[in-house]
Amino acid sequence: MKIAIISKSCWNIYNFRKLLILKLIKKGSEVIVFSKGDNCTEKLINMGCKFIEINFKNRNLNPIYDFFNFISIYRNLKKNNINFILSFNIKPIILSGLASQILKIKNISMITGLGTAFEKKNIIQKISLFLYKVSLKNIYLVLFQNHDDFNYFRINKIISEKNYNFTPGSGVDVNYFHYSGYTIKKNYTFLLLTRLLWSKGIKEYCEAAEIIKKKYIKTEFLLVGPFEKKDSNEVSINFINKYINQNFIKYINFIDDVKTVIIKSDCAVLPSYREGTPKFLLEAISMGKPIITTNSPGCKEVVEEDKNGFLCKIKNSKDLADKIEKFILLDVDKKIEMSRYSREIAINKFDENFVVNIYLNHLGIDNL
Repeated sequence: MKIAIISKSCWNIYNFRKLLILKLIKKGSEVIVFSKGDNCTEKLINMGCKFIEINFKNRNLNPIYDFFNFISIYRNLKKNNINFILSFNIKPIILSGLASQILKIKNISMITGLGTAFEKKNIIQKISLFLYKVSLKNIYLVLFQNHDDFNYFRINKIISEKNYNFTPGSGVDVNYFHYSGYTIKKNYTFLLLTRLLWSKGIKEYCEAAEIIKKKYIKTEFLLVGPFEKKDSNEVSINFINKYINQNFIKYINFIDDVKTVIIKSDCAVLPSYREGTPKFLLEAISMGKPIITTNSPGCKEVVEEDKNGFLCKIKNSKDLADKIEKFILLDVDKKIEMSRYSREIAINKFDENFVVNIYLNHLGIDNL
């Protein structure tokens, strides 16, 4: 069986779909990656994938450029006699959805979140809705990571009532992100690991850090992640520097292995406005970290209130600071209990093998 995996970047495919690819290759399938080349391209090739360069330019609204990408996808799907498509992210889903309908190739599209295109009611949202409707009209299967996104697609009549299923996010490798236990400390380190976009709650995190640091001086707030250049949603360097210079946060641009920074933290924080199911939180709970996140689609699914963390209000720095202080004031036994419960949730609900088996079932391949 020849399977095309189509996504916005090789980094995205390698970090989120590695186990799926390894299982597909082990089962005898040929995997062909359609994506933008980056520092993970060679890793995918070494795993046994064939690579075809497609630079989707997700934030570039250029219909002519997208049309040529569509032609390239169409020709390469046909040339390689693809049997199945697995697509991720908005442009790859739309372009591969159109091509797969013409070529009559079964396509499984995973909605990993609605993205910034759906945050405001404007012409971009209307265009995105229309393109989703056309590209997903007769698609084989649409996978959702949370029920809020599914309801949005259902209400807007983007999908039929038959061609959908749910996955526990993209899942997490519970063996690699092993349980690290809970270390008793006098001072606490909070961690936000994400792309530096306003919609990830960067402003709220920094403002909450300022509130807490003025009361608990030795508390640390780590912010880890790259700036997203050429994105209207990008946080400015000047904004981040203001909080760094006042010692409210410590910033790290990039790390090779996120596990090394998660293990040093006491609590994972993500004040995002909306997600599919955030990988950072899944990795954090797998390592036994209590979490504080917003009561928003995709984020709330990872928290059982007061059992492994707390939910805060969206776009509310004060409420986020209150929840952080609430965690600080918990007794040691409660923190240990939260740590263990996070790990339990990761194993029972978000093990990436669950996600892989969903794909194998729909591909007609035996389970693990």
